[in-house]
Amino acid sequence: MTLPPEHEQLVQTLLLQDFGSCRDQGEVLERFRKSVQEFVLLDNSMAVLSDFRDNKSYIHSGGFGQFFGIDKPEMIIDSAFEEDIFKCIHPEDLRLRHLLELRYFDLQKSVPANERHRYSTHCKLRAQNHLGNYTYISHRTLYPVSLPDGSIWLALCIYAPLPYQQPIKGIDGSIVDTAGNIIQPETATRIDTLSLSPREVEVLSLIARGRLSKQIADYLSISVNTVNRHRQNILQKLEVTNFAEATNLAIRLGLITAVNPDIE
Repeated sequence: MTLPPEHEQLVQTLLLQDFGSCRDQGEVLERFRKSVQEFVLLDNSMAVLSDFRDNKSYIHSGGFGQFFGIDKPEMIIDSAFEEDIFKCIHPEDLRLRHLLELRYFDLQKSVPANERHRYSTHCKLRAQNHLGNYTYISHRTLYPVSLPDGSIWLALCIYAPLPYQQPIKGIDGSIVDTAGNIIQPETATRIDTLSLSPREVEVLSLIARGRLSKQIADYLSISVNTVNRHRQNILQKLEVTNFAEATNLAIRLGLITAVNPDIE
């Protein structure tokens, strides 16, 4: 199963932070690993502790690990993102889950580091079990530890069974605080609009190569007016004023790859 474009956007956003140093990093990480392992055994859930600085994940499996065919109590993978588990999630639900985490990240960066543990995401996802059958599961994300420079270091994703299997529209996703209040960050709209349409990505990629509107129109077999409309939409969605800024932001978010100008 192919991961949605938002996956790369999330990867770039979290891994390209300017990570600073952390005193007693090994001790802090080991403490959290032990705490997570104890939690999943009590909760019968499964949890992924992600280290964005070192790009590693620690998968701790309680009883719910069997849902994904995981029978080891702990696994270490060389990625801060559990791609093999993501591939079990319905593609549209995974896309919405990633957008929810992007909103969550934006909220976390707007509050003091010592308050970030107060917020978490909650959603319901359709996921395939090890037999290939879809069922709804519960998913939570927390950022429990930030580094002194404010970068987000550790993330915790918790997967658990869901007793109510009634079909829903979307993923019923929300960001909540420790009092159970649903948070509506002002940045949510901006994060949602960062996902350019496939055609807009094509146009921006060609702009990054130095192509002019007429060249883009000929290449894509569309009108110049349509190209100009796409150009306007790109600037509005990315909230930038020129295409140098748009290109740099799109590369940072993983929407397009870095290229050298290539005018034919």
